[in-house]
Amino acid sequence: MNLSAFIAKRYLLKKKTFNLINIISIVSIVSIAIGTMSLVIILSVFNGFENLISDLFVKFNAEIQITSKNGKFFTPDEKIINEIRKSQSVKGISYIIEDNALIKYKDKQVIAKIKGVDANYLKKKDINDIIIDGRFVLNQGGNNFAVLGQGIAYRLNVDVYNFHIPLSIYSPSRKKSFNPTNFQGAFNNVILNAGGVFSIQQDFDSKYVFVPLSVAQELFDYDKQVTAIEIFSDSKDVESIKENVKQLIGNNFNVKNRYEQQEFIYKIMNSEKWAVVMILLLILAIASFSLVGSVTTIIIDKKKDIYIYKSIGMSKPSIKQIFIYNSFMISAIGLSLGLIVGYLICFLQIKFGIIGFQSSGNFIINSYPIKIQVMDIFFIIIPVGFIALIASYFPAKILVDRLYSQTDMIYYK
Repeated sequence: MNLSAFIAKRYLLKKKTFNLINIISIVSIVSIAIGTMSLVIILSVFNGFENLISDLFVKFNAEIQITSKNGKFFTPDEKIINEIRKSQSVKGISYIIEDNALIKYKDKQVIAKIKGVDANYLKKKDINDIIIDGRFVLNQGGNNFAVLGQGIAYRLNVDVYNFHIPLSIYSPSRKKSFNPTNFQGAFNNVILNAGGVFSIQQDFDSKYVFVPLSVAQELFDYDKQVTAIEIFSDSKDVESIKENVKQLIGNNFNVKNRYEQQEFIYKIMNSEKWAVVMILLLILAIASFSLVGSVTTIIIDKKKDIYIYKSIGMSKPSIKQIFIYNSFMISAIGLSLGLIVGYLICFLQIKFGIIGFQSSGNFIINSYPIKIQVMDIFFIIIPVGFIALIASYFPAKILVDRLYSQTDMIYYK
């Protein structure tokens, strides 16, 4: 330990006396600790939600999705589909029909996005994990069922256990002409029961309803056409599958992986995360004014010591380093306490789910999700260290320069 660091350590907290400097130092430590703890918790909560949403999208979205660039629907080329199916990495292919329709239940109605899926879609592992009420069943005993998003089910007040009141789904027919005297004749109508309610993310929960592919074909007048083809795989190298599919399918189709299918939502989540982090860093920067006050108070209190250090031949930069080191020590203590307490709270939340959701209702999880990432530690240390450097360097430079040149006016009492 060099001389400047040794003296800075001695200035940190005097054990024998408790004065204004000690109080300001403690306030600085607590301010930095609270700011650091908040950063740890906020980052871990956002990581937890991001991980939760990603896990839920895994159950909703296929690894690869094919859509047409030239329109809403297209007719699959079975030869190409069979070529894709031959790949060992491909575990299944599902035909999808998505379109908007009106759903009526009792005296309530809502516009929803109907997603018709075939039997292969139901082979996805963990598909039932998104269900919060009822089951993910689309066809049983010759009867068709719908699985509704939580938002849709709430707005319609659907009871999935009451099979006496079915859902009615309406869509304008592409094959029938409009007749003013027979308004309903221009619409296709299917009737089926609600089999379950799922929850993924609010935007999805308030839009989507799953139905059998055959029901969607009847509702939207699609014979062999589909709006998307979804490819399932358990391979870790999804990008290579995507490139192979692109080569086979041609340039008239969009081929997207899971992230690209929900790119907008991921960008929104990331933007929200870093917006909150920037606000917390701003608060931490404001809290660092107590650190400026601590450094300034110590320098003014140690005017006599500065004279002594100069008289024994200590250089001006070395004297500045004393107070910069002191500031870094205060910051290091606050940072360490904040990290320890923050990650301890995160660990307790992961282990015991202390803070739960206050609203009553059905949720995929019962408490706020937490995910600890090692890289967050480095992200927190760097800005806190930078704030400490700024908060200590300028007071040390300005005051030490001034006092160093005026040491002939300082005297011992």
